[in-house]
Amino acid sequence: QVFGATTSRMFTDLLNAPTVQQGDNRLTNVLELAREMGVQFVVTGVIRDLGVADPSAWGTSVLDKMQRGIGAVDQRRRFAADLVIFDGFSGAPVYRHRFEAAADWDAGPGSAAGFGSAGFQKTAYGQAVEDVIADMAMAVTDALACQPFMTRIARVDDFSVTLESGATAGLRPGDELKIYRSKRYLESPDDSPELQDSDLSVTLEKVQPHFSRGTMPQLGGIVNIQRDDIAIIW
Repeated sequence: QVFGATTSRMFTDLLNAPTVQQGDNRLTNVLELAREMGVQFVVTGVIRDLGVADPSAWGTSVLDKMQRGIGAVDQRRRFAADLVIFDGFSGAPVYRHRFEAAADWDAGPGSAAGFGSAGFQKTAYGQAVEDVIADMAMAVTDALACQPFMTRIARVDDFSVTLESGATAGLRPGDELKIYRSKRYLESPDDSPELQDSDLSVTLEKVQPHFSRGTMPQLGGIVNIQRDDIAIIW
């Protein structure tokens, strides 16, 4: 299930994104956002270029207009965007690529009311941008297709384990997930947790849209399985 956070700004310094360092020495606030929204991955990016190839081609003189009319000047406009996918449990980037395109900017005065508008999409440049966005969506799908499914454990009660993901994440009764302990060190409490295999699995019995519940073969207290540990389908 995809969640939109279009008002969230991942990078305070867009010029250096996505490698800008925050005040707490973290590269981004992706961990906090992923935890708040309950997602496994955070997809973000930065538009790098929307400029025209030749600014002098857009003069208002009679000569400039004649040159545009006969195609004697470069009327192309560029589009470039960096796409980055972060793992929401570690904050590490799992995919990064720059997408670029250029096409004639042939919009008449007032015909393209805004970026992505109906008039904008009818231009050659708008169609080129739309193709790039489609390529970006396909790249996200391809990049995440080989990633294991991960979710946090919300509660442990004796043999029962409740997960923070359910049917909307594709889970079904009978699914089996490996349990990993989320281990942190006292000298670096803000670092990404280290996952340690517990040699246990949870088999789902009850699946709701946003959570699921199953059982494991041992008592959670004995093997120290607790909230915020991780369940994974490889």
